[in-house]
Amino acid sequence: MRNVVYILFFYTWTFSADLMPSPALTDNALATVVNPAGLGSYRRPNFVLNTGFTSADRFTFTGSLGGLGLGLDGDSVTTRYLLSNGFRIRNNLYAGIRTAYSTIRNKGGTYQMDCGFLYRPLHLLSIGLVTENLFTGWSSTPLSISTSVGLQPLDFVFLHVNGSYRDGVLTDPRLGVEILLDGMALFGSANPQQGTYSAGISLSLAHVESGILYPLNKHGKGLVSLSMSQDRKAALFEPQKWPAVISIEGTIQDIEPDFSLLGDYSVIPLAQLLAQLRNAARDNDVSTVILKVGSISAGLGVVEELRNAILELRISGKRVICYLENAELLEYYLGSTSDQIVVAPLGEWAIAGIRSEVLFFKGAMEKLGIRAEFERVGKYKSAIEPYTQDSMSSAFRENETELLKSIYDQIVDGIATARDLEKDSVTAMIDRGTVRLGEAINQKLIDDIGYFSDLVAEYSPSGEEKYIDLSSRTYYKTGWGKRRKIALVHATGTIISGESFSDFFFGENFMGAETMADIFKEIRQNDEIKAVCIRINSPGGSGTASDIIWHEIEKLKEAGKAVVVSVADMAASGGYYMACNADTIVCNAGSIVGSIGVYSGKFVLKGLYDKIGLKKEIVKFGKNADAFSDYADFTDEQRLALQTSVHDFYDEFVSRVAQGRRMSKEKVDSLGRGRVFTGAQAKEYGLVDVIGGLSDAIDITKRMAGFSDEETPDFEVFPKRKGFFATISEDGTAKVKKNFLRAFSELSAGKYLAILPWKVRID
Repeated sequence: MRNVVYILFFYTWTFSADLMPSPALTDNALATVVNPAGLGSYRRPNFVLNTGFTSADRFTFTGSLGGLGLGLDGDSVTTRYLLSNGFRIRNNLYAGIRTAYSTIRNKGGTYQMDCGFLYRPLHLLSIGLVTENLFTGWSSTPLSISTSVGLQPLDFVFLHVNGSYRDGVLTDPRLGVEILLDGMALFGSANPQQGTYSAGISLSLAHVESGILYPLNKHGKGLVSLSMSQDRKAALFEPQKWPAVISIEGTIQDIEPDFSLLGDYSVIPLAQLLAQLRNAARDNDVSTVILKVGSISAGLGVVEELRNAILELRISGKRVICYLENAELLEYYLGSTSDQIVVAPLGEWAIAGIRSEVLFFKGAMEKLGIRAEFERVGKYKSAIEPYTQDSMSSAFRENETELLKSIYDQIVDGIATARDLEKDSVTAMIDRGTVRLGEAINQKLIDDIGYFSDLVAEYSPSGEEKYIDLSSRTYYKTGWGKRRKIALVHATGTIISGESFSDFFFGENFMGAETMADIFKEIRQNDEIKAVCIRINSPGGSGTASDIIWHEIEKLKEAGKAVVVSVADMAASGGYYMACNADTIVCNAGSIVGSIGVYSGKFVLKGLYDKIGLKKEIVKFGKNADAFSDYADFTDEQRLALQTSVHDFYDEFVSRVAQGRRMSKEKVDSLGRGRVFTGAQAKEYGLVDVIGGLSDAIDITKRMAGFSDEETPDFEVFPKRKGFFATISEDGTAKVKKNFLRAFSELSAGKYLAILPWKVRID
C-alpha cells in the first residue's frame, strides 16, 4: 500500500489502557492520573471514567485536550483534584508535570507536585517513570517513584511490568497483558506480591469504549471503565454505511502556506485531500464517496496525484461519484476518474482547452524610456524575450507548442481512458466548447444531471441529506515510535540566497539556499535518518543559490544518505539544477521539468529618468564599476565579459546534469538551451527516472534505505511551518522590507538567473 506518507500528516501514535493503567502505556486522558508525560503523546480530546465495584473502591474521572489534562480521583476517604500537562521534549521522549490538591477526611487538604517521563525509542518498547510527592504540603509523605516497561512483541499484543519504590522498598509490582482485536480488547493482570489476579474485556463502538476488569480471586478488586474519544476506533459491530463527501475547491498547493495578510485563503494542502481519500478507502462507515468539485486552481502535476488517489479509492471497493456545479476542463479531467459524473441542472459546460499567454513589455518600455540589456545561453531560454522582443521568437513558439501539445494529449488520453471514449470524441467535445448537458449524457461525457442534496439523499440510508465529512474525521492508531527515519524536505518557491521566507503580504514562497543548507546539514548529522525525499515545486531562481543547494545534496549522498526527488508541479531551471543530483527523480506526467539554461543582464532606466527630470552623477574607481548601473548601456567589453560568464555558468549547469543523470555533456546540451518538457517527455529523454507521485517517491526512498515493504518508518518533515504569531514576530516591518529587497536584488541586475517566467492555464 502506498499510503505511508498520509499517516505522517494525520495519525498520532497512541495506546489506550483504561482498565490497566501503566506509566509506560497510558497516554489518553487517564495519563492525567497515571503519568502526565503520556498527555504529550496523544493530544486529541478524550474522557475516561473508571470506578470500582463498590462505593469504597477508587474512582477516576479525567479529560484531556492538546496535552492538558484535568482529573478527579479518590475513594471514600481521599479526593484529589488534578491538573496535568504533557509535552514532547524531542523525538519520542515526553515529559509531564502534575499538580494535585488532596483532601483527606479529618485531616484537611494540601497540595503535591509530581513529574513524569515517557520514552518510546522503538516500535516495540516504551519506558515510563513517575516521581510522586516531589513537592508536597505534608512533610511526612515520602517520595515515591513508579516505573514501568511496556513491550509490543506483535502489532496487537502489549505487555507491561510495573513497580513502585517508596523508602527504597519495592511495592505493588504488577504484570499485565492486552490483546487487541477488531472492536475488542482482552486484558490480564497479576500482582504476585499481593496475590491478586484479574481478567477483563473492553468493547468499542467507534467513539465510545467500555470495559470491565473482573477479579479472579477473593483478594482482587474489580474495575469498570468508560471512555470517549474524538478519534474513531474499530467498532465491534458492523456500522451503518453512509456516503462521505470530500470538497475539492480553491487553490491546491503542495504545502500549507504560512500566514499572509493578503494571500489566498482558499488554499487546500494537497496532503489533506490525499489523506481524506486514503481514509475513505479504509473507513468501514463509508459506502460511497462524493467528490464535490468546485473551481480549482492547481498545476497538472498536483491534479495527477489526486487522480491516482481516486483510482486507488475505487480499487479499494468504494464507489466514487464526482459532482460538478460547472464543467471546466481541469475539474472535468480530475473527476473523469470517478465511477459517475453528475452535473448541476443549470451547470455551465465550459470546456475550452489549454493555453499559454505571454505578455510582452518591450513596446511599453520603449515609451517609458526603459531598455533591457540581457545575455542568455540557449535559444529556448525565453525568460528575457518579453523585455527584448515584441513577439515570440520561432524557438520560443516551437518549445511552447510542443509543451502544450504534450499536456493536451495527456489530458485527452486521460479522459478517453477513464470514460471509455475515443480520443477523437474527446477532442471534438473540447473543440465545440459548449455542449448541452443532455447531449453530454448521450455522448457518455457525463452520467447524470441533479442537485447535490438529492445526490446525497439517494445514497444516504435515511434518505436525508446526511453524510460523513471526512475533513473533520480523525482515526485512532496504536503503536509506538521508531528510531529509523526518512526525512521529507519540502523545497518550494523561487530560489534565492540567504534564508527562506514567505511573503508576509501575499504568501509567495522563497526558498533560501542558507535555510536549505542548514536543513541538509541537520539531516546529514542525524544517524537516525537513513534517506531523504525532497519534494520540489520550484520554477528556479538564483543560479548561485541553486548551485549551493546542489552542493548540499551532494554532501548528503557522500554521507551515505539515499536521496530521492519528487517533483510536484514544477522543477524547472534552478529547480531542476538541484534535482538532477538525486539518486532517483520521480515526476508526474504533467509536471514541468527542464529549462536547462541561464541568463543575466539589467534594465537601463536613463531614458525614464530623463523623461521625469531625474539625473545621476557617477563617481567611480575601477573601469567596470558601473557595469550594472541602470544609468548606462553595457560597453562592448562589458557585454563580452557578461556573455563569457553566462556561458561559463551554463557549461557548469550542463556538467552538473551530465554528472547526475549519467549522460554526456553533448546529450545534455541537446536537451538544454532552455527547453522545457512535461514529465512524460522528460522520462522519454532520461531527465527523470519514474512517472509517479509523492507516494511512489516515498516507496522508492523506503527501499533505498533498506526498509521492508511492511515497515512504516518515522518521518521528519522540513522545514517546520510557521504560524501566525511566529510570522508576526519574525516578519516585523523591518524584516518584511529586508526580505522584499533581498528577493528583488537576487532576481535583478547582475545575477545569474535560472528561472521559468510563465505558467500554463487549463480552461
